Amino acid sequence: MNKLSLIGLAIVALALFAGAPAAQAQCSGYYCPYGGCPWYNHIADGGFNYGCPNWGFSGTAGVTSTNMCGYTGNQVAYISRNLYATGGSVAQSFTTKSDLGDVYSFEYNIETTNMQPGDSVKVYVIDSQTYPPQWYLVSTITTNVSCLKKTHSFTNPGWTGHRMQVRFVGNFGSTSTSAYIDFVAFWQRTA
Repeated sequence: MNKLSLIGLAIVALALFAGAPAAQAQCSGYYCPYGGCPWYNHIADGGFNYGCPNWGFSGTAGVTSTNMCGYTGNQVAYISRNLYATGGSVAQSFTTKSDLGDVYSFEYNIETTNMQPGDSVKVYVIDSQTYPPQWYLVSTITTNVSCLKKTHSFTNPGWTGHRMQVRFVGNFGSTSTSAYIDFVAFWQRTA
């Protein structure tokens, strides 16, 4: 190998390693990046772009690329139905911070297609710290929606330092029905 080839190889290797911390940083929670923004987001990879292991999928759920909310080739979570399963779930668990406030905001975008009578997507916030775990149904979607942004606020629910989970559960009667989820965040107020 000549000297120019070695330099070129070194530049490529440096570029690959330089991008790794940025992708890894998306696989954990983070403080709001804007000055004066008093919130901490517990959801890692809320845009489903980095392949973080934080998300759990069951049944007919997974990640796909679609044109949700006008973004071409957008990575999103999906729930569908096949011949053997009537739906699935998308979930992420996390622990809220005990040194922050007891005020929360859960938000996400959702789209559904070909919803039939009896079809539903149920959205839960689950407090796993309690026994038995407390499931809070925060939304039920039974019709077609396009790029619907949902926000749910919780003031003083007693969740500081608790093991929590957000879960989207789809139950469909038709194999042509699907739901897409993106831009998921679970914010905890810092002050």
